[in-house]
Amino acid sequence: MPIPQVTSRDRGWPNHVSLGGAIDLDVPGFAMVEQVRAIARERVHGIAGSIDEPCLRRIQFVLRAFLEL
Repeated sequence: MPIPQVTSRDRGWPNHVSLGGAIDLDVPGFAMVEQVRAIARERVHGIAGSIDEPCLRRIQFVLRAFLEL
């Protein structure tokens, strides 16, 4: 399950996607699409938050462009 790292710092970079559609985040967040990690589903023990569909599509779009897929 590939997931991008998240930061609270807005650097204004095009590969950092605002998590403006996030639910239950205490601070603004940005997905750092250039820092994708792969983790096993078994290691996920809870939900840190969620994002809406448009935000997910934006992350997928930037990730595809970044990886030239």
